[in-house]
Amino acid sequence: MSEFIPPFPKRLPEEPTAWQRFWLGRRNLMGAWPEAAFRYDFVAAKILAKQIFICNTPETVQYAFSTHNSNFERKSPTMRHMLQPLIGDGLFISEGETWRKRRRIVSPIIHVSRLSEFAPVMTNTARDMIKRWRRLPEGATIDVLSEMSQLTAEIICRTVFGQNLGHERATAIVEGFTEFQRTVSLVDLPSAFGLPDWLPRFRRPAVRRSTKRIQRVLDDIIADYRARKNSGEISVIGRLIDARDEETGEPLSNEALRNEAVVIFMAGYETTASTLAFAWFLISQVPAVEARLHDEIDSVLGDRSPTCQSWPIHAPSSRRRFGSFRRFRCSGAKR
Repeated sequence: MSEFIPPFPKRLPEEPTAWQRFWLGRRNLMGAWPEAAFRYDFVAAKILAKQIFICNTPETVQYAFSTHNSNFERKSPTMRHMLQPLIGDGLFISEGETWRKRRRIVSPIIHVSRLSEFAPVMTNTARDMIKRWRRLPEGATIDVLSEMSQLTAEIICRTVFGQNLGHERATAIVEGFTEFQRTVSLVDLPSAFGLPDWLPRFRRPAVRRSTKRIQRVLDDIIADYRARKNSGEISVIGRLIDARDEETGEPLSNEALRNEAVVIFMAGYETTASTLAFAWFLISQVPAVEARLHDEIDSVLGDRSPTCQSWPIHAPSSRRRFGSFRRFRCSGAKR
C-alpha cells in the first residue's frame, strides 16, 4: 500500500471570520474552510448574507442534488451573473420552463450513447499529440497541463464545431474562453450582501470583449452550417441545428444554438484538461499503479487505437481508476 498522499487545498487551522472566508473564497472557495469542515458528512455556514452547504460524502451529495434538490439553490446568483454574458439562457444557468424545454432538445444529442460517433475524433487527435511528442529531443520536459489543455481544446472544438472549423476560428474560441475565465469575477458582491437579483452588475471591459469575440465566431459557424445543409459532417452544433422539440416541433433559435454550444464547450474543456493532468501526476507518484496501467494498456491494445466498444469491457481497471481520479479531484483529498 502506497503512503503517497496527494496534494489538496490548504485548510485553515481555525474557523475564519465571515470577512476572512469571503476574501479567501474569492480565489479558492475550497480553501476558505477550516480542517474541521471536512470531517463531517454535511456542513452549513454563512458567507455574509449567503448560506453555504458542503457535502463531504456520496450520500449527502445525492441528498442535495437528487432526492431533495428542491430545498437547495444549485444555480446561485453568483454563477448566473458570472456566466450570463457568455451563455445567456444556456442550460447551465437556466431554470423552469426554459431549462425543461432546452433539456428535451439538448440531452439526446450529448447522451453517452452518442459517444461512438465522436470517438474517432478523440483517438485521432490524441494520436497527433503523440506524434508531436515523439519528435521532441530525448529527455525533453513536457508541461502536462498545457498539453492536456491543448488536447482537450482540439477535441472539443472538432466535436462541437466540426472538423472543418479551421485553426483561426479554433484559436479565437480558445483564446476568448481563456480571457473570459481570467477576467470574470468569481464573486457576486450584490448577492453576497443579500441585494436583489435584478440589480445591474458591473462587468469589466475585458469580459465584454472576450464574450463578443466568441459570439462572433460562433455566429459565423452557425451561418456556415445553415448555408451548407446535408454536408454529412458529424458535429454537436450540426445536431443542434437539426434538432426539434419533441413536444412543439420548434427548432432552436440562433441565439439558443450559440448559448448551448458554449455550455457544452465549457463543460468539456477546462475540467477535463485539469482532471487528465492531475491523473497523470497521481499515476507518476505511485510506480506500482503506473506499471499496472501500462500492462493493461499493452495487453488490451498493443499497437491499436482504443475504441468505445473494446476499452470499457477489456480495460475495466483503467476505467475505474480514471473514474476515481475524477471524483477525487472534485471532492479534494482527505488525510
